[in-house]
Amino acid sequence: RDELSDKLIAAGVAVHDVTAYSTEFTPITITYSYNGIVFFSPSAVESFLSLNSLAQVPCFCIGKTTGDYALRKGYKDVHIAEAASEDFLIKTITEYYKKYPLHVKE
Repeated sequence: RDELSDKLIAAGVAVHDVTAYSTEFTPITITYSYNGIVFFSPSAVESFLSLNSLAQVPCFCIGKTTGDYALRKGYKDVHIAEAASEDFLIKTITEYYKKYPLHVKE
């Protein structure tokens, strides 16, 4: 992703990008219904959408970058953790389902 390099270049900083890693998508097709989906990165959103259509369920994202990417890809019900940590993500999910409890068939 080029956001950081672009901002540095725009600020007049000389930049030499070095690729430290490369993301490999590992998508799976979801064949059942679910009550929400959790994303930890924009590449996870991309990987999911490569084999699945947009979910009509809430989407929970670990940070703003991931949440903004999910919104750009067409998700409507996106919930972003206050801080990019697993603890805040769990808090976001828990608060959502306290407000909108699941109705489980017995």
